[in-house]
Amino acid sequence: MKYDNFGGTWYANTYPCCACDVPAVWYSLSFALNSNWSTVQPPQYEIEEYILKVTEHHKLKDKTKFKTSIEKYVYDDVKNEWIIYGHEVNGRSIIHRAKFLLACQAEIVYPNHLRAEGLEDFHGSYIHSALWDHSVDFKSKDVVVVGNGSSGNQCVPALLKDYEVNSLTQVIRSKHYIIQPFPTIFHSLYNLLSWSYIGIYLVRLI
Repeated sequence: MKYDNFGGTWYANTYPCCACDVPAVWYSLSFALNSNWSTVQPPQYEIEEYILKVTEHHKLKDKTKFKTSIEKYVYDDVKNEWIIYGHEVNGRSIIHRAKFLLACQAEIVYPNHLRAEGLEDFHGSYIHSALWDHSVDFKSKDVVVVGNGSSGNQCVPALLKDYEVNSLTQVIRSKHYIIQPFPTIFHSLYNLLSWSYIGIYLVRLI
């Protein structure tokens, strides 16, 4: 695992107003159903807390290798097992053998940084949403947001509302279709239905 704790995208992404863009009950594992979400689409930290709670309950930390990147894996036909090659953050190479291999690596774990002409001459702060720098002061600044994916759609309203920016310009390539967050009236209903498998099934039909 690349990071130093569980959570994946919910551990790495901490930009303003980062949240689930689908009902969070769909993130609940079948053996660890959760009916205590604060909203239908809760913020990032709630999902991270849920994941950490599940991993702690099942004592997975001692069985997980953190701060490690996998380079490749090869199947050994002689011993009928996988050989996994990787390296730790300190550069030390590792080789691990396993009978079973589940390839669950995130495809966007490495951010696609902006490549714009003249960016090297820009003297202000440059931040990627996946590597948010919470030390940057946005107050009275002119802010440009490039992109209108999920992170762009979530952080722009937060920047306008809570960060006292002087101006904000969003640059987009094409139109993006979105729906409004689930109405508050659905919050209690989702939590009520999410305590059982039957409830989860009904939630998926809503």
